[in-house]
Amino acid sequence: ASPAARAGMFGGAVITAVGGPPVRSPDGLSRVMTRFRPGDTISVTWTNPAGKQATSRIRLTEGPPQ
Repeated sequence: ASPAARAGMFGGAVITAVGGPPVRSPDGLSRVMTRFRPGDTISVTWTNPAGKQATSRIRLTEGPPQ
């Protein structure tokens, strides 16, 4: 029931862009995500395990404590 799952993103998906700019690594994804807060709606592009690309707008929720 997560925002990502509601958008159609499931295990094995690889996020390739957030808010437009490409994401090239897990560290790059972590860096770009620091610009956003819970409640923000962002555009996320990903490739699923079958190789199909999708883009959806996702409203962020608070994650588990780090």
